[in-house]
Amino acid sequence: MGTSPFIAAGQFGHRSLIYYERFYGKPHRVREVLEASYEAGVRAVQCLPFKHIVEAVLSMRKQGYHLEVWGSLMPKKPEQSLKVLERLEPKGVAIHGETSDKLNRELVTELIRVIRELGCKAGLAIHSPGVVVPWLIKERVDVDFIMVPFNKASYFMDMPAAELCKLLRQLGIPVIAMKVLAAGRLKPEEAIEFVANYPEITAIALGVASVNEALETFTVALRLFR
Repeated sequence: MGTSPFIAAGQFGHRSLIYYERFYGKPHRVREVLEASYEAGVRAVQCLPFKHIVEAVLSMRKQGYHLEVWGSLMPKKPEQSLKVLERLEPKGVAIHGETSDKLNRELVTELIRVIRELGCKAGLAIHSPGVVVPWLIKERVDVDFIMVPFNKASYFMDMPAAELCKLLRQLGIPVIAMKVLAAGRLKPEEAIEFVANYPEITAIALGVASVNEALETFTVALRLFR
């Protein structure tokens, strides 16, 4: 499960204000959607380092929910983000796309080192895979996984899916697809069926903004992607 709706990310356009009023600073609202997602079969969350999201995940764990965390850092003060996520004992943490897209090997490798010191996998979220993935291959950057935009509408993507998958095969590491629903522009069935046809994609992160969306989206996802 992705968590971008819970921070009212700008990619959602006019709905961002609705999401801000619904979720921001309200861990109980976040938890409602997390619980519905869990009931639909979700067992992992791609967690952004915001207090209301972290508190929702922690409260669920205290109640016995077995929820695995894969975190993402923010571009500013990434070390501070890591301290927030450390409370959740993440399985993996991804460097923010704004950082990855700068192609700064020294910065990326240092953040990878710091992440691995926590005992978890270090990854990169990537906004421009057509640029960054060839750089990773050329520079032989040692990273455990990546997250890339991947959807039927080619929204937020800088190259066609088939071409991107050629690069992903060369890179040869696990790939988490994000923005699969193209910020709500695609229906779950067509969006997830499209991604499921590409074996290069290891996992998908899907953001939902209500209990009904969670039940619909993850019921479809677990049927098609698994």
